[in-house]
Amino acid sequence: MQSQHYPVIRRGDLNGFWALFADNLANLVLIATVCTFVFEMPGNVVFGRILPGIGVALMVGLSFYFIQARRLARREGRTDVTALPYGISTPILFVYLFGVIGPVYWTTGKAVCAWQVGVGAAFVGGIIEMLGCLIGPWLKRITPRAGMLGTLAGIAIVWIATVPLAEIFEHAAIGFPSLAIILLGLVAGVRFPGGIPAGLLAIAVGTFMGFVTGESKLTLEGAGFYPPVLVFSDLWAGLQYIAGDLKVFTIVLPIEIYNFIETSPRHPVMRSPSPLPSCHTSAISSRTSW
Repeated sequence: MQSQHYPVIRRGDLNGFWALFADNLANLVLIATVCTFVFEMPGNVVFGRILPGIGVALMVGLSFYFIQARRLARREGRTDVTALPYGISTPILFVYLFGVIGPVYWTTGKAVCAWQVGVGAAFVGGIIEMLGCLIGPWLKRITPRAGMLGTLAGIAIVWIATVPLAEIFEHAAIGFPSLAIILLGLVAGVRFPGGIPAGLLAIAVGTFMGFVTGESKLTLEGAGFYPPVLVFSDLWAGLQYIAGDLKVFTIVLPIEIYNFIETSPRHPVMRSPSPLPSCHTSAISSRTSW
């Protein structure tokens, strides 16, 4: 097949970038807030371990998916191949926070121990996902489309749609202007002055309204340089805890099976001949970012 030029970036990618940026930013704020104020984790864990780990995982995962898209485009001579979005899964984030880390913290009263268990659970979950690559084609054949989409839709309606919509109503002066911009730009296709992406404009307007209403404030608390470091000792401590309390494993197993199905590139509504095992070699990075 004749090779065609595959553009690295197009205008429409900007809207996609800001949408993914806003989603990941919201999840990062949620992680930092819950870990700091609910689980009382020290700053060196939240800002020195968790957030840098997530940053590394995002860079590795996004780069990997970009390379995959580029290889597929060249192999098929296409120019309309788009890389899968890569980021923090919101439903799974809630499960890890309040189904794994939370119960350990409320039982032991030790924030660092709860984080270590989260690290261990994430590592185990990543292994489950990678092993899931081996049964992907078989799982695709025996699982009806409604079974796959019903699971995704149910979780998406509750955690990704309903909960944020409730927050929009709770802070209407901030949420509704941003929501209106998203609907106009991404649904109605309205072009804004200067060609500014709808996602960027929604973030800017929401931030401005947050300062105007007093809901937001600028602070340098926690600011600093936190290079990512390996935490093998903490990982081992978390795995030891899980070995002594298999209830954590019973929570991780089903949610990682769901996560594997959710991110499967051979999902029945996705057109991609990309080999299943290679698509999930980056799965471990997202789960071990804790």
